[in-house]
Amino acid sequence: MNYSKLSHTISQALRHTPQDYGLCLDSLGFVPCEELFAALAKCNDEWKNLSVEDIEAAMACSTKRRFEIVGDKIRATYGHSVPGVCAGELMEPPEVLYHGTTTEAAAIIAVEGLKPMGRNYVHLSVDPDVAQMVAKRHGPQTVILKVKAKEAFLSGIHFWFCNDTTWNAEYLPTTFLNARIHGFLGIFAAI
Repeated sequence: MNYSKLSHTISQALRHTPQDYGLCLDSLGFVPCEELFAALAKCNDEWKNLSVEDIEAAMACSTKRRFEIVGDKIRATYGHSVPGVCAGELMEPPEVLYHGTTTEAAAIIAVEGLKPMGRNYVHLSVDPDVAQMVAKRHGPQTVILKVKAKEAFLSGIHFWFCNDTTWNAEYLPTTFLNARIHGFLGIFAAI
């Protein structure tokens, strides 16, 4: 079984277009596993007899914990663009979190702040190496933003814990951002 393709399809169904799969997510992003299995069976003959074990195998192939199974339900832990869904747990963040982006996007972020950009929330990493990995998916010239998360939280910005590597946040003004820039310097305060 191609677990990478399965993981990608589950991400699409649980993060972005559940309606295309005949799914209805609750406010936390959960859907019954059996409903997801039935929807996936219609997409690919290989997935006609999916089990929780298959989903867990797809989850194990990923460096990030993208999905969560609780009881007989499953959800994506972050990355939703479906309005009204927040899969994280509202809580106080660590002192610092990170966001990986490109130099082109960093120039815009330096002026406008860090926005969700088509998602419900801004995605942040607990580790600069994870943020770097995310940034490299979008281009070779990367910028790692250091987010003063606790300071932002204390000023009233909400943060949601998603999994061991990922947090969600509301819009973050530039006052809470510094940059560790690889091959690029100048628009943010130095770390």
